[in-house]
Amino acid sequence: MRDYIKPWVIRSQASARNQAASHVRLYSGTFAFEVHFLPTLPVEIERIYALAFSDGRLFLAVEGGTYPLASCRPDGSDFHFFGPDSSILCPYGLSAQEDGTLLIADALGHAVYRLDSAGRILRIWGSPGHGSDTGVPPETVLDDMAYVRIHKRGEPFCGPTKAIFSGGRLYVSDGLGNCAIHIFRDNGDHVLSFGAPGQDPGCFYVPHSVAVDRYGRIWVADRDNDRVQVFTSTGEPSFVMPDLLYPCDIAMTKDYAFVAEADGRISVFNMEAQLAAQFGYLASGLRAKSITADAKGNLYLALMGFHHVVRLERLS
Repeated sequence: MRDYIKPWVIRSQASARNQAASHVRLYSGTFAFEVHFLPTLPVEIERIYALAFSDGRLFLAVEGGTYPLASCRPDGSDFHFFGPDSSILCPYGLSAQEDGTLLIADALGHAVYRLDSAGRILRIWGSPGHGSDTGVPPETVLDDMAYVRIHKRGEPFCGPTKAIFSGGRLYVSDGLGNCAIHIFRDNGDHVLSFGAPGQDPGCFYVPHSVAVDRYGRIWVADRDNDRVQVFTSTGEPSFVMPDLLYPCDIAMTKDYAFVAEADGRISVFNMEAQLAAQFGYLASGLRAKSITADAKGNLYLALMGFHHVVRLERLS
Protein backbone atom coordinates (compact mmCIF):
# COMPACT_ATOMS: atom_id res chain seq x y z
CA MET A 1 0.00 0.00 0.00
CA ARG A 2 1.06 3.58 -0.54
CA ASP A 3 0.30 4.34 3.10
CA TYR A 4 3.30 2.62 4.61
CA ILE A 5 6.95 2.29 3.58
CA LYS A 6 9.58 0.01 5.04
CA PRO A 7 11.90 1.82 7.51
CA TRP A 8 15.61 1.70 6.88
CA VAL A 9 17.82 -0.56 9.01
CA ILE A 10 20.14 1.04 11.57
CA ARG A 11 23.51 -0.80 11.33
CA SER A 12 25.82 1.29 13.49
CA GLN A 13 26.86 -0.08 16.89
CA ALA A 14 28.28 3.26 18.05
CA SER A 15 27.34 4.60 21.47
CA ALA A 16 24.59 7.20 21.54
CA ARG A 17 26.81 9.21 23.92
CA ASN A 18 28.88 10.29 20.95
CA GLN A 19 26.27 12.83 19.93
CA ALA A 20 26.39 16.60 20.20
CA ALA A 21 23.19 18.51 20.89
CA SER A 22 21.63 19.88 17.72
CA HIS A 23 18.31 21.27 16.59
CA VAL A 24 16.49 21.46 13.29
CA ARG A 25 14.26 24.45 12.67
CA LEU A 26 11.69 25.04 9.95
CA TYR A 27 10.78 28.49 8.64
CA SER A 28 8.08 29.55 6.20
CA GLY A 29 5.94 32.68 6.03
CA THR A 30 5.46 33.96 9.57
CA PHE A 31 5.85 30.46 11.06
CA ALA A 32 8.87 28.92 12.74
CA PHE A 33 9.06 25.47 14.34
CA GLU A 34 11.77 23.47 16.06
CA VAL A 35 11.76 19.73 15.34
CA HIS A 36 11.78 17.22 18.20
CA PHE A 37 11.51 13.44 17.89
CA LEU A 38 9.62 11.81 20.73
CA PRO A 39 11.40 8.84 22.35
CA THR A 40 11.16 5.47 20.63
CA LEU A 41 7.73 3.94 21.17
CA PRO A 42 7.17 0.41 22.53
CA VAL A 43 8.34 -2.22 20.05
CA GLU A 44 4.97 -3.98 19.98
CA ILE A 45 3.45 -1.02 18.14
CA GLU A 46 3.28 -2.01 14.49
CA ARG A 47 1.59 1.11 13.18
CA ILE A 48 0.44 4.55 14.33
CA TYR A 49 -2.85 5.36 12.66
CA ALA A 50 -3.70 8.74 14.15
CA LEU A 51 -2.94 11.35 16.81
CA ALA A 52 -5.01 13.70 18.95
CA PHE A 53 -4.17 16.14 21.73
CA SER A 54 -6.27 16.98 24.78
CA ASP A 55 -5.80 18.24 28.32
CA GLY A 56 -2.01 18.25 28.15
CA ARG A 57 -1.64 14.74 26.75
CA LEU A 58 -1.01 13.22 23.35
CA PHE A 59 -3.25 10.33 22.32
CA LEU A 60 -2.31 7.72 19.72
CA ALA A 61 -4.46 5.23 17.83
CA VAL A 62 -2.22 2.22 17.22
CA GLU A 63 -2.01 -1.30 15.87
CA GLY A 64 -0.06 -3.96 17.73
CA GLY A 65 -0.27 -2.55 21.23
CA THR A 66 -1.99 -4.09 24.22
CA TYR A 67 -5.00 -1.87 23.47
CA PRO A 68 -5.94 0.25 20.43
CA LEU A 69 -5.14 3.53 22.19
CA ALA A 70 -2.11 4.96 23.95
CA SER A 71 -1.38 8.18 25.79
CA CYS A 72 1.72 10.10 26.82
CA ARG A 73 2.95 13.55 27.81
CA PRO A 74 4.09 15.90 25.04
CA ASP A 75 7.71 14.81 25.54
CA GLY A 76 6.79 11.12 25.20
CA SER A 77 7.05 10.26 28.91
CA ASP A 78 4.39 8.49 31.00
CA PHE A 79 3.44 6.27 28.05
CA HIS A 80 0.66 3.73 28.54
CA PHE A 81 -1.91 1.75 26.54
CA PHE A 82 -5.63 1.87 27.25
CA GLY A 83 -9.05 1.38 25.67
CA PRO A 84 -11.41 -1.50 24.84
CA ASP A 85 -9.53 -4.70 24.16
CA SER A 86 -11.43 -6.24 21.25
CA SER A 87 -14.35 -4.10 20.12
CA ILE A 88 -12.36 -1.88 17.75
CA LEU A 89 -10.81 -3.65 14.77
CA CYS A 90 -8.90 -0.80 13.11
CA PRO A 91 -8.64 2.56 14.94
CA TYR A 92 -7.95 4.43 11.71
CA GLY A 93 -9.08 7.91 12.79
CA LEU A 94 -8.88 9.67 16.15
CA SER A 95 -9.98 13.02 17.55
CA ALA A 96 -10.22 14.53 21.04
CA GLN A 97 -13.16 16.64 22.14
CA GLU A 98 -13.33 19.59 24.54
CA ASP A 99 -15.12 17.48 27.16
CA GLY A 100 -12.22 15.02 27.26
CA THR A 101 -13.94 12.28 25.27
CA LEU A 102 -12.36 10.63 22.25
CA LEU A 103 -13.81 9.67 18.87
CA ILE A 104 -12.45 6.68 16.96
CA ALA A 105 -13.31 5.85 13.36
CA ASP A 106 -13.03 2.06 13.04
CA ALA A 107 -12.30 1.50 9.35
CA LEU A 108 -12.66 -2.30 9.41
CA GLY A 109 -15.54 -2.30 11.88
CA HIS A 110 -17.44 0.37 9.88
CA ALA A 111 -18.42 2.28 13.00
CA VAL A 112 -17.59 5.37 15.03
CA TYR A 113 -17.00 5.07 18.78
CA ARG A 114 -17.15 7.71 21.47
CA LEU A 115 -14.97 6.86 24.49
CA ASP A 116 -14.35 8.53 27.81
CA SER A 117 -10.81 9.46 28.85
CA ALA A 118 -10.35 6.01 30.41
CA GLY A 119 -11.23 4.27 27.14
CA ARG A 120 -14.72 3.09 28.06
CA ILE A 121 -17.23 3.06 25.19
CA LEU A 122 -19.96 5.65 25.64
CA ARG A 123 -21.68 5.52 22.28
CA ILE A 124 -21.52 3.84 18.87
CA TRP A 125 -22.62 5.19 15.50
CA GLY A 126 -23.17 2.65 12.73
CA SER A 127 -23.52 -1.12 12.88
CA PRO A 128 -20.15 -2.63 13.84
CA GLY A 129 -19.05 -5.26 11.37
CA HIS A 130 -21.55 -4.26 8.68
CA GLY A 131 -20.32 -1.96 5.92
CA SER A 132 -22.73 -0.15 3.63
CA ASP A 133 -23.25 -0.96 -0.05
CA THR A 134 -20.96 1.15 -2.24
CA GLY A 135 -19.55 -1.48 -4.59
CA VAL A 136 -16.56 -2.18 -2.35
CA PRO A 137 -16.64 -5.42 -0.34
CA PRO A 138 -16.53 -4.09 3.25
CA GLU A 139 -13.78 -6.50 4.28
CA THR A 140 -11.45 -5.08 1.58
CA VAL A 141 -11.52 -1.37 2.48
CA LEU A 142 -7.86 -1.39 3.56
CA ASP A 143 -6.74 -2.70 0.18
CA ASP A 144 -4.79 -0.29 -1.98
CA MET A 145 -7.01 1.31 -4.63
CA ALA A 146 -10.20 -0.05 -3.06
CA TYR A 147 -11.86 3.27 -3.85
CA VAL A 148 -11.78 2.61 -7.62
CA ARG A 149 -14.54 0.01 -7.08
CA ILE A 150 -16.92 2.55 -5.54
CA HIS A 151 -19.86 3.08 -7.90
CA LYS A 152 -22.16 5.08 -5.62
CA ARG A 153 -22.27 6.93 -2.32
CA GLY A 154 -23.39 4.59 0.41
CA GLU A 155 -25.08 4.99 3.76
CA PRO A 156 -22.91 5.30 6.90
CA PHE A 157 -20.38 3.61 7.00
CA CYS A 158 -17.91 1.76 4.77
CA GLY A 159 -14.35 2.38 5.93
CA PRO A 160 -14.72 5.61 7.95
CA THR A 161 -11.47 7.55 8.29
CA LYS A 162 -12.11 10.31 10.87
CA ALA A 163 -14.85 11.68 13.11
CA ILE A 164 -15.04 15.03 14.91
CA PHE A 165 -17.54 16.99 16.95
CA SER A 166 -18.13 20.68 16.18
CA GLY A 167 -21.04 22.93 17.12
CA GLY A 168 -23.03 20.06 18.59
CA ARG A 169 -22.77 17.94 15.44
CA LEU A 170 -20.77 14.88 14.48
CA TYR A 171 -18.89 14.99 11.17
CA VAL A 172 -17.51 11.77 9.68
CA SER A 173 -15.29 11.31 6.64
CA ASP A 174 -16.30 7.94 5.22
CA GLY A 175 -13.53 7.40 2.73
CA LEU A 176 -11.81 4.03 2.38
CA GLY A 177 -14.83 2.24 0.96
CA ASN A 178 -17.17 5.17 0.52
CA CYS A 179 -17.05 8.71 -0.89
CA ALA A 180 -19.06 10.64 1.67
CA ILE A 181 -19.13 13.14 4.47
CA HIS A 182 -21.87 12.34 6.97
CA ILE A 183 -23.30 14.76 9.53
CA PHE A 184 -25.25 13.76 12.63
CA ARG A 185 -26.86 15.63 15.50
CA ASP A 186 -25.54 14.94 18.97
CA ASN A 187 -28.60 12.76 19.67
CA GLY A 188 -27.58 10.48 16.80
CA ASP A 189 -30.06 11.68 14.19
CA HIS A 190 -28.66 11.78 10.67
CA VAL A 191 -28.69 15.32 9.21
CA LEU A 192 -27.22 14.90 5.74
CA SER A 193 -24.58 13.21 3.63
CA PHE A 194 -22.80 14.57 0.58
CA GLY A 195 -20.21 13.42 -1.92
CA ALA A 196 -19.89 11.12 -4.91
CA PRO A 197 -17.05 9.18 -6.51
CA GLY A 198 -14.99 11.21 -8.96
CA GLN A 199 -12.83 14.25 -9.53
CA ASP A 200 -15.41 16.99 -10.09
CA PRO A 201 -16.00 19.62 -7.37
CA GLY A 202 -17.95 18.00 -4.55
CA CYS A 203 -16.74 14.53 -5.51
CA PHE A 204 -14.11 12.50 -3.68
CA TYR A 205 -11.51 9.85 -4.15
CA VAL A 206 -10.85 8.90 -0.51
CA PRO A 207 -12.11 11.68 1.77
CA HIS A 208 -9.46 10.91 4.37
CA SER A 209 -10.03 13.58 7.01
CA VAL A 210 -12.58 16.21 7.96
CA ALA A 211 -12.34 19.45 9.95
CA VAL A 212 -14.67 22.37 10.67
CA ASP A 213 -13.46 25.97 10.90
CA ARG A 214 -14.80 28.79 13.07
CA TYR A 215 -17.22 29.81 10.32
CA GLY A 216 -18.82 26.37 10.26
CA ARG A 217 -17.30 25.45 6.91
CA ILE A 218 -16.30 21.83 6.32
CA TRP A 219 -12.74 21.08 5.16
CA VAL A 220 -12.09 17.69 3.57
CA ALA A 221 -8.73 16.09 2.74
CA ASP A 222 -9.60 14.56 -0.64
CA ARG A 223 -6.54 12.31 -0.55
CA ASP A 224 -6.35 10.53 -3.88
CA ASN A 225 -7.45 13.66 -5.75
CA ASP A 226 -4.45 15.45 -4.16
CA ARG A 227 -6.56 18.35 -2.92
CA VAL A 228 -8.47 19.84 -0.02
CA GLN A 229 -12.05 20.90 -0.62
CA VAL A 230 -14.00 23.36 1.54
CA PHE A 231 -17.79 23.21 1.78
CA THR A 232 -20.59 25.23 3.32
CA SER A 233 -22.35 23.79 6.35
CA THR A 234 -24.91 22.25 3.96
CA GLY A 235 -22.30 20.58 1.76
CA GLU A 236 -22.06 23.08 -1.10
CA PRO A 237 -18.53 23.46 -2.56
CA SER A 238 -16.78 26.75 -1.71
CA PHE A 239 -13.01 26.43 -2.26
CA VAL A 240 -10.55 23.93 -3.67
CA MET A 241 -6.83 23.78 -2.84
CA PRO A 242 -5.34 21.62 -5.61
CA ASP A 243 -1.91 20.17 -6.32
CA LEU A 244 -1.24 18.84 -2.83
CA LEU A 245 0.96 15.85 -2.09
CA TYR A 246 -1.48 13.15 -0.96
CA PRO A 247 -3.26 15.10 1.83
CA CYS A 248 -4.15 12.77 4.69
CA ASP A 249 -5.16 14.90 7.66
CA ILE A 250 -6.11 18.42 8.74
CA ALA A 251 -5.43 20.09 12.09
CA MET A 252 -7.75 23.07 12.47
CA THR A 253 -6.96 26.04 14.72
CA LYS A 254 -8.75 29.37 15.05
CA ASP A 255 -6.95 31.03 12.16
CA TYR A 256 -5.23 28.28 10.20
CA ALA A 257 -5.67 24.81 8.73
CA PHE A 258 -2.53 22.64 8.85
CA VAL A 259 -2.62 19.96 6.17
CA ALA A 260 -0.44 16.85 6.46
CA GLU A 261 0.58 15.76 2.97
CA ALA A 262 1.86 12.21 3.24
CA ASP A 263 4.21 12.50 0.28
CA GLY A 264 6.41 14.95 2.17
CA ARG A 265 4.90 18.31 3.06
CA ILE A 266 2.92 20.36 5.58
CA SER A 267 0.83 23.17 4.07
CA VAL A 268 -0.75 25.94 6.11
CA PHE A 269 -3.87 27.71 4.84
CA ASN A 270 -5.61 30.75 6.30
CA MET A 271 -9.37 31.11 6.60
CA GLU A 272 -9.54 32.54 3.07
CA ALA A 273 -8.11 29.22 1.82
CA GLN A 274 -4.87 31.00 0.87
CA LEU A 275 -1.49 29.36 1.34
CA ALA A 276 0.20 31.01 4.34
CA ALA A 277 3.22 28.71 4.77
CA GLN A 278 4.64 25.43 3.57
CA PHE A 279 7.22 23.05 4.99
CA GLY A 280 8.88 20.17 3.15
CA TYR A 281 8.74 18.96 -0.44
CA LEU A 282 7.98 15.84 -2.45
CA ALA A 283 9.52 12.79 -0.69
CA SER A 284 10.95 14.85 2.19
CA GLY A 285 11.02 13.48 5.73
CA LEU A 286 7.74 15.22 6.62
CA ARG A 287 5.66 12.26 5.41
CA ALA A 288 2.86 12.45 7.95
CA LYS A 289 -0.36 10.46 7.92
CA SER A 290 -1.79 12.28 10.93
CA ILE A 291 -1.40 15.76 12.41
CA THR A 292 -2.75 17.40 15.54
CA ALA A 293 -2.14 20.66 17.39
CA ASP A 294 -2.08 21.69 21.05
CA ALA A 295 -3.23 24.95 22.61
CA LYS A 296 0.25 26.48 22.29
CA GLY A 297 0.33 25.97 18.53
CA ASN A 298 2.75 23.04 18.62
CA LEU A 299 2.15 20.36 16.01
CA TYR A 300 2.48 16.58 16.34
CA LEU A 301 3.03 14.34 13.33
CA ALA A 302 2.71 10.57 12.95
CA LEU A 303 5.26 9.69 10.28
CA MET A 304 4.36 7.08 7.70
CA GLY A 305 6.32 3.86 7.77
CA PHE A 306 8.12 4.67 11.02
CA HIS A 307 7.27 4.16 14.69
CA HIS A 308 7.99 7.79 15.42
CA VAL A 309 6.06 10.85 16.43
CA VAL A 310 7.52 14.26 15.69
CA ARG A 311 6.71 17.35 17.73
CA LEU A 312 7.08 20.68 15.92
CA GLU A 313 7.54 23.23 18.68
CA ARG A 314 6.04 26.57 17.65
CA LEU A 315 8.61 29.39 17.91
CA SER A 316 6.64 32.09 16.09
